[in-house]
Amino acid sequence: MEPFRRSSFLYPFLSCKNASTLKRSVDNLFISLSLGFTRLKEHLSHSNCSLTTLGLWDGSVSVDGAQAIAEALKLNNSINHLYLDRNNIGNEGVLAIVQSLRVNRSISNLHLSRNGITDEGAKAIAEIVQENPSIFLVDLSLNDVKDLRILHQIETRCNYNRNTHPIHKIHTNKASRENELTLYTINIADVERCIDDKTDIIFSVSERINNLDHKEKALTSQLEEQRTQVLDIQSQIQILLEEVDKREKMMETISDEVVGAQREGFRLKQNKERLTREMQIQTEGLEQMKQGMRQMSDRYHNLYSQ
Repeated sequence: MEPFRRSSFLYPFLSCKNASTLKRSVDNLFISLSLGFTRLKEHLSHSNCSLTTLGLWDGSVSVDGAQAIAEALKLNNSINHLYLDRNNIGNEGVLAIVQSLRVNRSISNLHLSRNGITDEGAKAIAEIVQENPSIFLVDLSLNDVKDLRILHQIETRCNYNRNTHPIHKIHTNKASRENELTLYTINIADVERCIDDKTDIIFSVSERINNLDHKEKALTSQLEEQRTQVLDIQSQIQILLEEVDKREKMMETISDEVVGAQREGFRLKQNKERLTREMQIQTEGLEQMKQGMRQMSDRYHNLYSQ
């Protein structure tokens, strides 16, 4: 069984003197991984090896792969960052790595998250952190460690190692500093390209902002025109409201006059009824007088005829 899959993803962070060496180192390391442990061991044990960070994650390393890496680390003194996150090396792979760290004194950062490590593997790491003062950081997150005291012990010892040895010994090497300076120069070029890209983005955003400013001015002008129209409409509405008030007052006056006329009509009606009754009484009296005159006339005729 090969210790590494052919599809392994490698993220090397190399301290090399020029870009061609950087590319050649990456290509050589890919070839080493594809051919197996022998070529990897040759590469890491070579006197000109300047690899400082080795990253193999996302299921690319098995237990056999971890054992192969451990054997290679025993012969290497340049790697100080080892990333084996999201694999399945388990306690057996961790024990192999721990054995290599009894010899290796260059590893300062050890990343082993999501590897199915239990308390047994964590205890072994706690012991090697006590023994190896060059280890400054250990990442055991998302594993199966139940005893939190072990994790606390590892963290405490790493902090102690870091405070006691604030500068890793690899940084005291003059050649490494020169390599790092070259790497920083390369990073500066990347930063400059990034700045150029950001400048283009800023220029594009500035143009968009200017366009938005023009649109805002146009909208502001339209709003002013609409506001003027609204004021005119409000003025017309006010005039109409005043006219309505006048009409309402006129209607109230007419209503009062109608009420007065109704009252006067009611009074006249009462007078008419009273006069009608009086006329009826007078008429009845007149009829009685006529009847009396007829009776007197009849008596007169009777007397005259006798």
